[in-house]
Amino acid sequence: MRTTKYIYFAAAALMLASCSSEEPNAAQSGELVAASFSADIAGVKSRAYDTSWEQGDRIGISCTSANGKTEYANMAYETAAADGIFAHVGGKPTGIFFQDMEDVTFSAYYPFSGTEGTAAGVLSGSTADQSKQREFDYLFAEDVVGSRTNSAISFTGANAFNHCMTRLVITVKVDPDAGFTPAEVADGAFALQGLQLNGTFDTATGKAEASDEAADADYWTIPAVAGTAADTMVSSVILYPQSVSELKYRVIIDNEEYFATITPALAAGTSYSYTVTVKKQGLEVTSATINDWTSQDGGSVDAEM
Repeated sequence: MRTTKYIYFAAAALMLASCSSEEPNAAQSGELVAASFSADIAGVKSRAYDTSWEQGDRIGISCTSANGKTEYANMAYETAAADGIFAHVGGKPTGIFFQDMEDVTFSAYYPFSGTEGTAAGVLSGSTADQSKQREFDYLFAEDVVGSRTNSAISFTGANAFNHCMTRLVITVKVDPDAGFTPAEVADGAFALQGLQLNGTFDTATGKAEASDEAADADYWTIPAVAGTAADTMVSSVILYPQSVSELKYRVIIDNEEYFATITPALAAGTSYSYTVTVKKQGLEVTSATINDWTSQDGGSVDAEM
């Protein structure tokens, strides 16, 4: 009888030891599991205005599961170290949590707008002030699936953030035989005609588009900075995607006006690069390149006085 009791107690002790060494993790227990987020930008991993993620950048994240139990709208997440790792602005306890074992599909946009918990909807604005590019350099990512057992959500690879706007980069250089000095070109005025500067961005779909109003007939003065190559000036403008038959480009140097015509498609997620050579008889435009974003060569154009 005693032998039987000893065997019983020994078996019970083994069972208790086994249970204590197999603690359930949060995903297996009834505890809520927080989602964590990291993100890249497709292509060159830089934003339209030529910088990577910056400290304090905020994205709006939304998600839903098939049964709707895990559903969040426009949750604000921020990268504190500009490293593409995003944390909820209110801290982890008020962030996104998986409510059950169902798969959850995530989407996100940049920059964050509106009120957390309420869909941001369609944003409208103007690109007239290019000093505020950070405010309308719209990015979008979607179709990332996560779960309680796969809670690290990565907007990377095929699901990285994509550029939703279009970019136009114009580099002006001096023809050595033109008689202009680099200083005269640096002091020049640069402008475009034929663009629609107003438009909208849908934070739910990532679609950016220009207003359907007629393009402004006036010349729009664009900023220019010294280029990396000697004796060059570069204008880099972000625009709403739009269809244009042609754009008029004007350079004023030493009170003389020079004109050229360029024909970029201005498609979403595309950057068009032109090189304009200033000559006494006009402007020569060469190489329309679509960079990554996407890249393309567009031939040459002469501009006249």
